[in-house]
Amino acid sequence: MSENLTARQKKALVALVSEPTVMRASETSGIARVTMYTYLSDPAFQQALARQQDEILSLVASKAANLVGRSLEVLEEALDDDKTKFRAASVALRHVTELLSYLDLSRRMVTLEDKIETVRIEKQN
Repeated sequence: MSENLTARQKKALVALVSEPTVMRASETSGIARVTMYTYLSDPAFQQALARQQDEILSLVASKAANLVGRSLEVLEEALDDDKTKFRAASVALRHVTELLSYLDLSRRMVTLEDKIETVRIEKQN
């Protein structure tokens, strides 16, 4: 859907997924904060932003999932030995499972939103 955005909206999109706040995204992109909020109120822009965020989340989840095997190995080695390594591995595993659950829910939500949009378009025609 981002192909329907203007060049300026695409620039705003990149800034919004790269920066922690709308204000920082506005500053780094040179796009006024008011304009950012205008873009954020546009359903097409919201959908493009959600898809971009989902892509980033997928990449993060994939990278985090790669930690699971290594973390399990550390857990095996450190059961009675090194508390620091054990705690790090435990934290990594807990966060990876939470992240994977979130990713699954996010994907399901995108699928539902796509179906709703399809039905809405069909009703308009």
